[in-house]
Amino acid sequence: MRAILYLGMACLLCAVPATSQNFEAFGLPPLDFLPAVDAEAGADIIIPEAAEEEEDKLTPEDRAELEAEIAARREQALKILAGYGDVKWGLSVAEISAVVPGMREVDPMEMQREWLPRVSHYLAPGFGLVIKRHFWFVDDQLWKFEHYLEKKVIREVGRDYTLKVFNRKYHDDEETALALEEATVRVSLQTAGEKSIVIYERVEIYDETERAAMDKFREIPEQKAKALELERLL
Repeated sequence: MRAILYLGMACLLCAVPATSQNFEAFGLPPLDFLPAVDAEAGADIIIPEAAEEEEDKLTPEDRAELEAEIAARREQALKILAGYGDVKWGLSVAEISAVVPGMREVDPMEMQREWLPRVSHYLAPGFGLVIKRHFWFVDDQLWKFEHYLEKKVIREVGRDYTLKVFNRKYHDDEETALALEEATVRVSLQTAGEKSIVIYERVEIYDETERAAMDKFREIPEQKAKALELERLL
């Protein structure tokens, strides 16, 4: 089975107006409260954070507040199990085109292997801090998409802090991480310099179509004969 692995930490970004500079929608502080960065001196962005209290020192009120915060974060994170807003897993090209204006096919496949499912790749304009979006369909079912983010996400907030927030949202909470794993949903972030790409995958969709394509291929008598002959020679 084909494994598709990406380096980076998992994340989910919500749509916000590009001019608002409001990062609170996806768990980051407003830019107005971030310290200035001395680019020439190469100074790192320092995000002031409240000191972490040990769990056994929390008052009942603080503990309740913390649990409510974790529950709210988990609820927001697990929305990706169905999809990203109107972009739902498994929808066809026509259905996604109806909710994503300006989508067009790129890199059309000229050659199709009989034992592989048919994959198509589409590009669409972005929204808010997302400058463009890529969509991948397998046998006309959405199974993966990517959001390319504006450079200000990394430039204004900092890579390390951004990854920390994303990791806290998707990995630190065991219930969230387990739900994503069971649903075969992967959400990851790739960064290189100021470039950042959010990758969303529903692995099971691809795997099932790949398995079906291989099963169909094996049913072809000629291919069965070739396979048996190969086994004999090996």
